[in-house]
Amino acid sequence: MPNKAIYVKEADAELWGKAEKLAGGSLSALITEAVRRYVEEEERKEQAKMGTIQTFEPIEVELAAHKAQFVGEWLLDPDPDETRTGEPGYDAGAYYGVALTERGNIAVYTRHVTDGFAPTLVAYDTFEKAEEWGVPADILATAANAMGADYVLKLDI
Repeated sequence: MPNKAIYVKEADAELWGKAEKLAGGSLSALITEAVRRYVEEEERKEQAKMGTIQTFEPIEVELAAHKAQFVGEWLLDPDPDETRTGEPGYDAGAYYGVALTERGNIAVYTRHVTDGFAPTLVAYDTFEKAEEWGVPADILATAANAMGADYVLKLDI
């Protein structure tokens, strides 16, 4: 195994001493773990730039009496002007946001432009389950497309 020399500034000696003590006496294992985490994080950032992985962040939404927060990524940002359904039978004032959660669920946020009903946030296992529970298929198809998922918009024509 190759040897690597690490030079420590005298001003940082106390910090390195504490680290060695906390690591159980093995600075080598500590440094290796730190380097491993660094490499994984940098690779994740690179993959995110290339669009090959989702970048999850805290998402906060307003509900009726409180705010809710989860970790995920918006596939379709809730926008009162842009994310209304064109499907018949739905409230024309409702708009939607769809997110992929850190746990792989589909979170659907529904709100009304005039507060005609209380905002909701519901998580589903799949896009198909969300559609079964009444989420407009065109909204789900747009979100699935943003994620590159296989979802078929079923038409009754």
